[in-house]
Amino acid sequence: MGVPVLVFAGITTLGAIGLAQPTGADRAAAEAAFQQAMKLMDEKSYGAACPKLEASHKLDPGVGTLLYLADCYEQLGRTASAWATFRDAAYRAEQEGQKNRETAAKQNAERLETTLSKLTIEVLDPADGMEVQRNGEVVNRALWGSPLPVDPGTHEIVASAPGRNPWSTVITVLKGPHSSTVTVARLAKSEQSLVEPEPARAPPPAVAPMAFDDRSSEQRKLGWIFTGTGGAILTGSGIFALIARKKDQDFEGQCRRDDQNLCSETARGLRSDARTFALLSGVSLGVGAASAMTGLTLLLTAPSKNSARSSQRIRLAMVGGPTGAALRLDGAW
Repeated sequence: MGVPVLVFAGITTLGAIGLAQPTGADRAAAEAAFQQAMKLMDEKSYGAACPKLEASHKLDPGVGTLLYLADCYEQLGRTASAWATFRDAAYRAEQEGQKNRETAAKQNAERLETTLSKLTIEVLDPADGMEVQRNGEVVNRALWGSPLPVDPGTHEIVASAPGRNPWSTVITVLKGPHSSTVTVARLAKSEQSLVEPEPARAPPPAVAPMAFDDRSSEQRKLGWIFTGTGGAILTGSGIFALIARKKDQDFEGQCRRDDQNLCSETARGLRSDARTFALLSGVSLGVGAASAMTGLTLLLTAPSKNSARSSQRIRLAMVGGPTGAALRLDGAW
């Protein structure tokens, strides 16, 4: 019967170290550790001796070291570790032609096999990606449900899976021959995995600015329009005034100086035209001045870009009456 996989990770890997040839320094260190371990075992300090034998074997693997290490494990009550190490020593002794050591190792392994403690890890409802560990070592999925030799004592079993809450327990395995079973509970889904991710939200649509919300730009635009219009009307008023003045001068040239009522029909027409252009000039002057003043007011009262008084509003209205029309500017400043 072959040595079960993962029975004792620290022991089953000892033989593989022999693939690399040790250096002189490695052999010297291995011999020193081995001598210290022998002294400790004579003193029955097996807890301190076993780690030194492990270190010695790693530096310079040898069948003799494995036999002493297996004996050290057995003295500590680590029967599974001792059994696996005796089997490893028997295999190496056979490969190296050391018949006596092979026989001794096999006999000890057979003797210990009847005293082994075994642990079965049952996983009744395995989750996707589930991993089970015993004492920090991953248990191969193929070995779930199989009775595996273990050292007597406490063993921590931990199960985990993506999106699941981890589960763990500690079981005490009695001295063999004895069999124990631990059943891994169904892993509950974690709270994070139960929360459905929110669907991606579309960015809010861009809102076009309202025509008069941007007071700084809209009010200034109106201001320049009224100011420009007022300036144009005032220019027209001046032109009308010049024409009226010219018509009046022509009228005076065609009438008698001592009596201006004695005029020709042409002169009378000139005087009528002069009065008409004078009236147009006066009306244009009033309208142009009002428009220009409105524009200047809008420009001077337009808020800056950083103004926080967003509640201000400007309203321009045309009002009429029995005697004419006028522009009225309302707002809060």
